[in-house]
Amino acid sequence: MLHRCAERLTDVLYRHAPLSQQRKAVYVYGVELALSNSAGFLSIVLLSLLLREPLSALIFLVVFVSLRNFSGGFHAETYRSCFLITNTTYLASFLLSRGLVFCGSAVPSAGILLLSCVFIWIWAPIRNKHHPLSAGAIVRNRRISRCLTAAEAASAVLAFAYGRNLSLFSCFVSSVAAVAVMMGIAKLKERRNQND
Repeated sequence: MLHRCAERLTDVLYRHAPLSQQRKAVYVYGVELALSNSAGFLSIVLLSLLLREPLSALIFLVVFVSLRNFSGGFHAETYRSCFLITNTTYLASFLLSRGLVFCGSAVPSAGILLLSCVFIWIWAPIRNKHHPLSAGAIVRNRRISRCLTAAEAASAVLAFAYGRNLSLFSCFVSSVAAVAVMMGIAKLKERRNQND
């Protein structure tokens, strides 16, 4: 269904713009990706509204998407699986942040943030066999993911230090942890495939 929608939208694009027919498959793929990502973002925002925590979705989307884009991690085989995994990851991140708030102390959050940042710093970027990266892209993605990790961790710590808002701090922490977990899953899958 997503592919058919992407093809129809691409056909509309072709009727209104002079585009090369040889590149049509690339445009269809791009539209599929845009539709899939938009559906995922929209569903996370709707979930956060149902949970009465729209700020959690904003933090999750900014932290998770920006960092994951350069650090890599587990990728689903289909758009449907990607949609479900992304939404499940948001819900798990939300529940983790609520659990950390329930603890009433910033110490567990700080520990999780530190472990997640160290993991991302060491392992990023996780390579995907379906989307190979050049040596230059690997170096660039490593540098960017490290800068983003440092910036997002510093933002979380500063937000807590100045506002003493454990809820906000926990949202940042759980979003960074979600990236580390997705990287860890990809790393485990990679090792399992090497052992088979």
